[in-house]
Amino acid sequence: MKIILPDNYSEIKVGQYMSLWDMYEKQTDAFVAQRQCIELLAGLKPDSLKNATWESIEQASTSLNWLISEPDPFTLKLPLVRRFELEGKQYGFIPDMSKLTVGEYADLETLCKDGVFDVLNKLCSILFREVTNEKLDKYNIKVYEPDADRDEAMKNLQMDIAVGAIVFFLQHRKGINFHYGTLFTKDGNSEGDIIHDKWGWYGIMYQLASGNLLQMDAVQSIYIEQALTF
Repeated sequence: MKIILPDNYSEIKVGQYMSLWDMYEKQTDAFVAQRQCIELLAGLKPDSLKNATWESIEQASTSLNWLISEPDPFTLKLPLVRRFELEGKQYGFIPDMSKLTVGEYADLETLCKDGVFDVLNKLCSILFREVTNEKLDKYNIKVYEPDADRDEAMKNLQMDIAVGAIVFFLQHRKGINFHYGTLFTKDGNSEGDIIHDKWGWYGIMYQLASGNLLQMDAVQSIYIEQALTF
């Protein structure tokens, strides 16, 4: 049996990658974990390689060393893809990150606490949304609301597009942490934790709403950098 395995992120879908890591976390037998990984990435049915030898599995696994280690978003150099088509729909990256809203940023931050690559599809569902209109190289995207269908669709996104978006966002997030350091740290310590660790994002939104729960929706629409200067 000839098996073709991916050799870069463009040949893997987000859902495959998430399943791969979920499999590794649950499987305690290294040989079985490697075999299941190969079956998954090669598009084979479970246990198709059950009778394969250790040597053949080990040899195939060697070609996947680049994938088995969790990527470091700050060392990867994948470009940001701003537009793409997925399942018949046009999606676009948030056009202007300076207009990232409190609601978007709060959900991104909260998800990042669970581990970036454990919730990759949900992060992409915030960063990429359906294009509503376009003119030349300009476009607008759907107003942000959590969407379970979009979360599921993003499992079919190519990993290189997903990782490029995450790298771009985390660099932007790093800039926000730097410029608003006194808010993002404990006791003014520049090496402290982010706002989410100190108060929790929903507490911050409650403060921005001056304790008025009826204003919470309005607060979520404020640009994050505007909110942080209040």
